[in-house]
Order: sequence, then structure tokens, then C-alpha cells
Amino acid sequence: MDNRLFGKTILIGREPVNGRLLVSMKHNGKNYFAPIGQPGSVSGGVSRCIPGEDKAHCRLQIDMKGDMTLENAKAENVTFVDGTQIMKKHIDEGSIIEMGQYKYQVSVAEVLKTLTLIANQVIGGGSAVKSGGGSSENVPTFSIDHLKAVYDEFHDKQMEIKYRQRNLNLLRGVAPIFTISSGAVSRISGVSPMVTDATTVLFFVGLAVTIYAFYMAYSDKSIDELDKLTEEFQHKYVCPNPQCRHFLGVRPYSLLKQDNGCVYCKCRFEK
Repeated sequence: MDNRLFGKTILIGREPVNGRLLVSMKHNGKNYFAPIGQPGSVSGGVSRCIPGEDKAHCRLQIDMKGDMTLENAKAENVTFVDGTQIMKKHIDEGSIIEMGQYKYQVSVAEVLKTLTLIANQVIGGGSAVKSGGGSSENVPTFSIDHLKAVYDEFHDKQMEIKYRQRNLNLLRGVAPIFTISSGAVSRISGVSPMVTDATTVLFFVGLAVTIYAFYMAYSDKSIDELDKLTEEFQHKYVCPNPQCRHFLGVRPYSLLKQDNGCVYCKCRFEK
């Protein structure tokens, strides 16, 4: 680890405007920050990083010995380290951080590398992080054409579930209309025997709709289906590099294909 980072508190969260991951540290009373990843790669489930207001999804504390502790910035944030949900945990350079509902993933090594680049610009001196070596010609290139079908299937099934939930909510809203109508009609039942018959019909129609809506709600598996669909999507919508296989986020394929490559392993995507 770069010794210029010792004693620093690092803010980590979503860039408010461009939707990238943002890391920020303070030096001599001023905030310095830099993004990680491509625009739109971080979902809204990751809290915003606003250095001027000391807001973030989580904070990385680095003591004067270089030991690191990751802590949620607030209780409602969802943060995992190496697959385990945490509120506060000691971590090392090999740890993997996941944030938000869709578990946006970043390695601690990537965060430290970005912080070192900040330190190079604003502090100077110290020990620089190696870039990893290798020329651009040796960077592997992969096709992501197959991911279009993966995203389209996820989107279509997700919309199907949402439409079914909407229709169920509409059905629930219809039942009280019949009940209210039967009550209103019963008040004028003395006018005609036909009105009494109408009241009876409206009552039983309302009762039938209510029972049917209750049955549909009880047997509805939308939440489970959506969880399973999301889990499958996270396993399929990943970097094509066999050595990486990181989840690429809930981003439409039309945006993903605009990226030059994977933000994790730095492989290139075929154009």
C-alpha cells in the first residue's frame, strides 16, 4: 500500500451525476476524488458520494500502520465484504467490496490504486502503485454480442412480472367499487323491486371479485420470481473474460456496448 494513504479516511459511493463509483480523500483540508468505472455502471442502490457534505455509501479508514477498516456510512446501506454483509469490518488489499441491492463490486486493490493516482497529483513523493505492466497490444479482447440476449430476456421477464403485479393491484381496487355501489343502491331500494335485485347482484359480484383477488394475491409468486430472475441475471450478465466474470451491473446492453472494456480486468470489448 502507498504510505501516503496512511491516516486517511476514504469516502466511497455513487457519483451523483454520471453514475460511476467515486472515491474521495481529504488532504490539507481539501477533498480530492476520482471515479472508477464507466458512466451509469453504479445503480441507485449505492448511496451517493458527496465529499463536501461528508456523505457516502461506506468509509474506508486507513490507520498509520496501514491497517484498513470498512464501515457503512449509515445503517440502512447494504455492504458486503467477500460475500458477507457487514456494518464494520477489517479488510485487506485482497478483499472484495459489494454495495447496494445489486451488489456493485469493486476490489480494495482497485480503490487503493485510484487513491494512489490522486495522491500522485495532490501530494507527490511516496511510493507509486505499479500499473500491472504489459502493452495495450497484449490486452485480451472479447465479444459481448451474446449479452444482448441475456439483457433482453431479463428485461422482458421483469416487465411481465411488473405488469402482472399492476393488474393484480387494479383488481384489488375494483372490488370495493361493487361494495360501495351495492350500499348506495340499497338506500333507494324502496323505489323499485328491481333496485333490490341490483343491490344483491352488486354485492355478490363484489364478494366474488374480492375472493378472487385474495386468491390471486395469496398464490402470487412475483417477489420470488423477481429474486430468482435477478440472481440468474447477475450470473449471466458478466464480463466475457473467463479470468474475470464480474457482474457488469444492471445497465441496458445499448449502454454496455458503448464501453471500451471491463472496468475490473481491463479486457477490451470487440466493437
